[in-house]
Amino acid sequence: MSDIVDSYLTCAGIGRSEVKVKGSRFLGEALPIGDEAQGERLVAEIRKRERDARHHCFAWRLGLPGPEPIRSRSSDDGEPSGTAGRPMLQLLEGRNLTNSIVVVTRYFGGTLLGTGGLLHAYSDAARQALDSSGVTEHLLVDRFTLELPFNYYNQWMQEMGRLGATVEKSQFTEVVTLEVSMRKSRSHLLLPAFTNTTQGRGTVRP
Repeated sequence: MSDIVDSYLTCAGIGRSEVKVKGSRFLGEALPIGDEAQGERLVAEIRKRERDARHHCFAWRLGLPGPEPIRSRSSDDGEPSGTAGRPMLQLLEGRNLTNSIVVVTRYFGGTLLGTGGLLHAYSDAARQALDSSGVTEHLLVDRFTLELPFNYYNQWMQEMGRLGATVEKSQFTEVVTLEVSMRKSRSHLLLPAFTNTTQGRGTVRP
């Protein structure tokens, strides 16, 4: 069970950058997104906000650890193929970020930069935006509803601390009802520990 991947990394917030190369300005923006539609809306908003810019290149990755592969998309938005979207996507992949997008807007300065110059400029703007955004780790959890006699409550709460489980909600009536969350990679430990602590007098429901 220890090989279960139960965490993932996203951008922590909105990160921005500005890189200037031979008169051209490259404005980077990186942030977390929940789905493809949100990413499309963000790109559309940036196009509207920066309407005088020539290019709005982007890359995003979406998906959580599990059987389904991580989905990704990138766009050079009219720049030479492979000079913008792909290197930006490679930055997301290299940092193992998902549910995140990076957009770089270019205001043309009148001087052609060539494919190498464009690749470096877009990469630098994207990298600085990602650095500015920071990284957040998210945990995948399993949730359970537990019922137990009150006389086992204190002992079970001590055991919860040892297991690293978290009480999300509690209710005290004739019995104690707890809504509990626990990291997926450790949730298989909950049932045997709960059964042992309550001597089989409690119930567990996923």
